[in-house]
This record gives sequence, structure tokens and C-alpha cells, in this order.
Amino acid sequence: MDESETQELKPLTPGDLLFIVRYFEMHMNGTQAYLSLHPKSSYNNARSCAADILAKPNIKAEIRRRIDEKVMKSDEALLLLADMARGDVGDFIDRNNILDLTMAREKGLTKLIKKIKQRTITKIGKSDTDEDVEITDMEFELYSAKDAIDTILKAGGALKDSNIEINVKLSDD
Repeated sequence: MDESETQELKPLTPGDLLFIVRYFEMHMNGTQAYLSLHPKSSYNNARSCAADILAKPNIKAEIRRRIDEKVMKSDEALLLLADMARGDVGDFIDRNNILDLTMAREKGLTKLIKKIKQRTITKIGKSDTDEDVEITDMEFELYSAKDAIDTILKAGGALKDSNIEINVKLSDD
């Protein structure tokens, strides 16, 4: 364990916090984060200063904490896969058999939708007695339950990617 790990971390200053926010806004580019805060700085100076800032133990710890907060853990991924495996098209359809995204959103199920395609056709009446008609057609697709189940089983070791050989012995009756 080195000295930086054994000493207590200094509190972050408002400037440190602003740099960290910009660091993430700039897709984890320290030089660009520094330049956004100090636009008159030269590129080489910004690069050097950003490296110094990023080397500070309290800055590193806060960046690590924020990354860990955002990163999907394996348990969370498995729960999402389980939701996909259990996904039911009935959870998205209202009483009139129409896709209801508001209902899906309220149930927290929109993450299970892989694709939505909507098409609107407008037919203009040719005469004054003909009415204009608008038809909206919507298709949607959920993520594959089979693929989710296969992934879960592979992760748990219950399903291997190897070829399965089946030997059948027929009796001589």
C-alpha cells in the first residue's frame, strides 16, 4: 500500500468538482476539461495541468466513485436480462389492443422494447363528399426472450457453447 492510499483524502474544492464535471462532459479528456475552464491556456500547459490534477488521490477517488456509480454491475445486467426473458407483449397493449407506451413507461418496461416503427397514411378525399382519412400503423419488437435466457444460462454455467453429441442405441427387437 503506498502513501496516497494510507493518508486521508483531502476534501474536494469547488474547482476540483467543476474540473471533474467537465472531465466527464469532455468524454474523460483531461486536457479538454482544463481548456474549457482555462481557455487562454496553451494546449501543452493544459495537458500538463490536467495530468497533475488527475494524479491527485482525491480527484482519482471521486472519478472512480462516479464511474462505479454509473457502471452496470453483473447482477444488474442479469436482472435486465431476466426482465427481457419474462417480457410479455401484453404488458404494452391496452384494452383496445393498441400499443400504449405511456402504460409501458409507467410500468418501467420501455427498456424491453427493441424497435418501434410507426407509419401514418393520409388519404385525401377526391370530392367534397369523400372524407379525408388518416391511418396510423405501429409495429414494435421486444428484445428476444430466447437470447436473454441463453445469456443468463451461459452466465450461470448451465449452457455451454460446445456442440452436443447425442448417442442413441437402438435395441434389436
